[in-house]
Amino acid sequence: MSQADVDITEQFLKAFQAGDIETVFGAIHPDCVVDEGHGLPYAGSFVGPAGLQDLVGQIMTPMEMTVDTFQVSDGGDCAVARIELTFTSRASGRALTIPSIELYETTDGKVSKIDVFYKSTQAIAELAAE
Repeated sequence: MSQADVDITEQFLKAFQAGDIETVFGAIHPDCVVDEGHGLPYAGSFVGPAGLQDLVGQIMTPMEMTVDTFQVSDGGDCAVARIELTFTSRASGRALTIPSIELYETTDGKVSKIDVFYKSTQAIAELAAE
């Protein structure tokens, strides 16, 4: 992992936080894999820009999601992002702020893998079900 990989991850997360969808999808490698944990209504692997678009759609249908804060560090073989997210149920209006860790890999200057780990997948699943 290099400082350039950390910088790519930071740029991706800044764009996501700002709602700059063009930059977000421009930063995704065509073969990028995003892995979401078991127990979530959107669990599984999502591949490429179309997969990321599908994932965001599955998250944003029952809930709104915002990136409140993040910090990216060099994790050796990946960039490690500590992120605080807020999910808000579209049905009830209830909000849940939850920490997460995301592990990022890059290839050819683009994000090529994201492993997502929420503090509680159960709390997110319950909110999405409201």
